[in-house]
Amino acid sequence: MFAINLLLAHLVSDFAFTNIFSEKLTKKDNTLYHIIWVIIAFLAFTFDSLGSMTSILIISLSIIFHVVWDLYRIKVNSTPLKEFSVILIFFVISFFTKGIFENSYLSLIFQYYLLGLVLVTGLVTYLFRFFKVLPLEKKDTTGMTERMVLFIFLVNQMYLYAIITVIVGITYKYIFEKFRNKEIFFSPIIGFIFSLLWLLLLNNI
Repeated sequence: MFAINLLLAHLVSDFAFTNIFSEKLTKKDNTLYHIIWVIIAFLAFTFDSLGSMTSILIISLSIIFHVVWDLYRIKVNSTPLKEFSVILIFFVISFFTKGIFENSYLSLIFQYYLLGLVLVTGLVTYLFRFFKVLPLEKKDTTGMTERMVLFIFLVNQMYLYAIITVIVGITYKYIFEKFRNKEIFFSPIIGFIFSLLWLLLLNNI
C-alpha cells in the first residue's frame, strides 16, 4: 500500500459533494465555484507536503489536470469508462509520487478508509445516475448517508447496527421519499457487500 493523497483529492473533488451530471455545473459561475472547490480539496489533502518545489509542481500539475478533465467532460459527457480511466491515471500518479506524501498527516490506513467511504457513497451514486437508477438531477442524500453509515458500522464490525440501518433506510425512503424503484434495495445491498469487502482490505494493510 502507498499514499493516495492525490487520488483522494480527485475523487472527493468530483464525487463527494458534486453531481457531475447536473446542468448547473455547466454554467460559468458554477464551473468557477467548482474549480475553487477542486483547489481547496487538493490542498486539504496535500498542504503538509508543500515543502519543496517538486511537491508544489506535482500538486499544481495534478490540480491543472483535474480541472482540464472537468472542462473537457462538459463537452464530451461522462461515462464510467472515462471516469475510471482518469481515476486510474491518478492512481498511477499517486504510486509514482508516493515518496512525497509518505509523511502525510493522514495515516495510510485512514487514507484507504476514506477511499472506501468515497467509493461507496459518491461513486455509487454516480453509477446509479449513469444507469438511470436515479434521475440525473436528483439528490441522493438519503442513499449516500445510508451507505456511509453502513460502511462505518460494518468496517467497525457492528453488524446489529448495520442491519438496523438497512431497515431504517428502506423504511424512510419508502414512506417519506415515496421511493418505488430499484435503488431502495440496490443501495443497501451494494453498501453491505462493498463495506465487508473493504473491511478485508483494511485488515491487510
